[in-house]
Amino acid sequence: MIIDNAKNVSNTKIYQRIRLLLYLIATGLLLILDFDWQQDYLSKTWLWVYLGIVFVVDQLTPIIRNRYYVYVSDEGPKLTFRYYSLRPLVFEKYAFEIPKNQFYSYKITKSWPNRVLLTVYERTNKGIAKYPPVCISLLTPMQHQTLLQTLTKYVQKT
Repeated sequence: MIIDNAKNVSNTKIYQRIRLLLYLIATGLLLILDFDWQQDYLSKTWLWVYLGIVFVVDQLTPIIRNRYYVYVSDEGPKLTFRYYSLRPLVFEKYAFEIPKNQFYSYKITKSWPNRVLLTVYERTNKGIAKYPPVCISLLTPMQHQTLLQTLTKYVQKT
């Protein structure tokens, strides 16, 4: 079983670029067109303010959500996890492998804003090791269900 949310990640990035393009078009129109409206709420200054607020909120959304590209595989003797954040200007990629016989447990938690976090535990010689949580919000419902079934299959019964 391989779980890879690359399609959802690429769709997310495409939508971000489309929104940026629309912002640039709106900015260009505000620069080119000469507004002569007298209403205060539709003056050129207020349109710049509204457009700026929309742009800032749109750019802060991926930073707040902190979604991840996730790749999980159980092929071979180990469980393989690869992931990286989709936040702008964050370029670190993470990967770890857990032998199937040392996989101990996992925990799913939900947090604000609409994030689903996966925490994985491994049994080591020194005790139980906890890996950093990974946001799996971009997984499709089918991928999410498959991931949980696969991880449940390898949980050690004590």
